[in-house]
Amino acid sequence: MINPAFSSGLATVLQRYVGMKRALGRQFDSATHALQSMDRLLTKEGYPDLNGSAFDAWCRTQEHMASGVRRVRMLELHAFCVYRRRTEPECFLPDPTSFPP
Repeated sequence: MINPAFSSGLATVLQRYVGMKRALGRQFDSATHALQSMDRLLTKEGYPDLNGSAFDAWCRTQEHMASGVRRVRMLELHAFCVYRRRTEPECFLPDPTSFPP
């Protein structure tokens, strides 16, 4: 399986996260696409880290999708943030109650 390309300041932790999920036997393709789209936004818009404004900006790029698809993609990013919080307790964690139904 090809390792996905990440280029933002979170590239290392994103690679570790995807690698861990794949090592557990998951294909993780859909989630990887969501993470790559966030990574591209962070790089393009110059965000040094994932924060509330970066997450909101990313969510706006997803508005063309059905609410259920947006919710799944947002939950994938939430899961990544939960993973990251285990080693970086102060990092951003989106509120899933604000996600679409």
